[in-house]
Amino acid sequence: MPQMAWEPQKGEVAQSGDLGYTWGKYTVETKDKDGKPVKSHGKYLNVWKKQANGSWKVVVDIGNKSPSPDTKFLNR
Repeated sequence: MPQMAWEPQKGEVAQSGDLGYTWGKYTVETKDKDGKPVKSHGKYLNVWKKQANGSWKVVVDIGNKSPSPDTKFLNR
């Protein structure tokens, strides 16, 4: 079963108090077809809306993959 960990970086609530967002980094660990561990990294954004009962619900959940944090980039 995939395992996911996320690390929020920032969140804010609109001045109206009924809409907000959080964004951060995530890591997902799965296994490939041969059972070898595979780790994916990325960024995510959640948009939250306050409900009539005062709870918060995610209304937008998006993310995209990123290179591993230990990937070295070469300037060419």
